Amino acid sequence: NRLLPRPNRPRPSRTPRGRMTNYDWLLEQLKIDTDDCQEWAHYRHPQGYGRVKVNGKYKPAHRVALQLATGQTGEGREATHIPIVCHNRACFNPRHLEWKSHAENMADTKIDGTSTTGETNARSKLTEPTVRRIMALWESGSFLKKELAEMFDISAAHTGRIVTKKNWSHLWN
Repeated sequence: NRLLPRPNRPRPSRTPRGRMTNYDWLLEQLKIDTDDCQEWAHYRHPQGYGRVKVNGKYKPAHRVALQLATGQTGEGREATHIPIVCHNRACFNPRHLEWKSHAENMADTKIDGTSTTGETNARSKLTEPTVRRIMALWESGSFLKKELAEMFDISAAHTGRIVTKKNWSHLWN
């Protein structure tokens, strides 16, 4: 669904093959007045965020959209989806976005239920009951970190981060 230029608007720039660039498509889409999600229809990062080519480099489409809408570069900030309003990673509607710090963005993921802590993290080998079992065995004083690591097929360093509550800290708060 490529948006064709309207007759009363200047024609967007074209690629050598005559197609609209994804950046120009973004500019056209930002002219649409809507409160609905505007989903990126071009290349998406495997995590689901749209990617737009700007000056030869791919950048997050939602970040570029917010920069264009606000006139701010967002230096040192993240373009975040507003909690409850939108947590659609493909959405680039500036009405659904705002500049926040990384810590604020991570707090928003907990509000939205999109946080990837613990077993919701795709790279996690452990489950919450397993981590609780590791902690209980450690607190019993009967096992060394190295022994727990071997029992649960994880590294001693990971076991150390669990028993010092650096990893899986959401279970202990």
